[in-house]
This record gives sequence, structure tokens and C-alpha cells, in this order.
Amino acid sequence: MLNYLYRKSLKLPLLGSFIKILNAYAYKGNANYTKCLAPLELWKIRVFPAWRNSLVISLIISFIVIYFDVKDYDPGSYITGSVPDLLGFAIGVFALIFVLPNGLKEFILKKGGDNFPIEEIPADIAYPLMGLMFTLIGCSILELIDDTRYISIYLETTLLFFSFEMIIEMIMFIYLLNRVNISSVIELKPQERFVDRQRNKQLKK
Repeated sequence: MLNYLYRKSLKLPLLGSFIKILNAYAYKGNANYTKCLAPLELWKIRVFPAWRNSLVISLIISFIVIYFDVKDYDPGSYITGSVPDLLGFAIGVFALIFVLPNGLKEFILKKGGDNFPIEEIPADIAYPLMGLMFTLIGCSILELIDDTRYISIYLETTLLFFSFEMIIEMIMFIYLLNRVNISSVIELKPQERFVDRQRNKQLKK
């Protein structure tokens, strides 16, 4: 029943795409992500912490803003002003995934294992992208309603810190990918590394 409702929810405009990618991320890129929900244990580990952190931190920040009557606090302006640029950067990073060196792909397939499975890569980069898009859409809707109410301040602050979580998620992915790249180079024999350096020099010329 739950899986049936999940498949139906994928047909919802805008929200359906977000749910699909969210489930793919929770499922670690498992091919069944369009057919059934990821196990609850995976959601608890991979998805819920970002929302929990955002909700709790936003509650504290909103209380401080309201208690001290901070007039110029506008989390929505950051989201609408910065998230589009961040989305452009993130899409560029996503595009680079498709031009990974063959040697790196082979190394990930060989050594990735459970820590860095190659089928997880698309979901790991698409989730922060969709998360940033979700914050932009959510903030735009709240701005249209009324961004001066306490509930709007809290929700916009939640979206703000969720966007921070998505940025951190992307930075960690890029870091991990570079660590894997360095590991693949280290595993090359000295003679192979020398050949690679010579090839790079020739390409620069």
C-alpha cells in the first residue's frame, strides 16, 4: 500500500520529482527507487538528519530574532539572491561527473565498495541540486503569502539552513570524489604515473 502511494506521488507536479530524487538518495542509488520506498532505516541515516538540524537551529534563530525584535532579518532574500547562483555551480559540477577519467571510473568500480558505490553518484549530486531548488520554490511561495509573520520567518529560516545543509552535502561529495581520484593516482605504478605526466605535458603543448 505504501509503495503504491509512493508511485502515485511521483506523478505530482514539481513535488513528484523531488520525492523521486529524495528516495533515490535515501536508497543509495538502488535501481528500485522508482518502484518502492527506501527502508526507513536508510531514511533515518541519510535524509532525516538534515531536516532535523534545520528545524532545530531555525527554531533557536527564530526565537532570538523575535525576542530581540530584529527588524532587518530576511532569510528569504538570501535564498532568492544566492541559491540560483549556487544551482548554476552545482549543475556544472554534475556535468563534470560525465567526463570522469576512465581510470577513475574503473578505480571506483574496483575499490568503491559500500563506501563509494558508483551507482550512488547520480543520487548523491542530484539530491543537493533538488534540495536547493526546493528551498527556492518554497521561499518564493512564502514571499508571496507574507514573510513578516512569525510562522513565515520560521519556515524561511528552516529553508535557509536546509540550503546550507545541501551546500555542505555537495562540498563533501566533491571532497570525497577528489579523495578517490587521488587514491587512484597513488595506486598507479611509478612508471604509469610518469607516462600520465608525459601525456599531460603533450596535451598542454
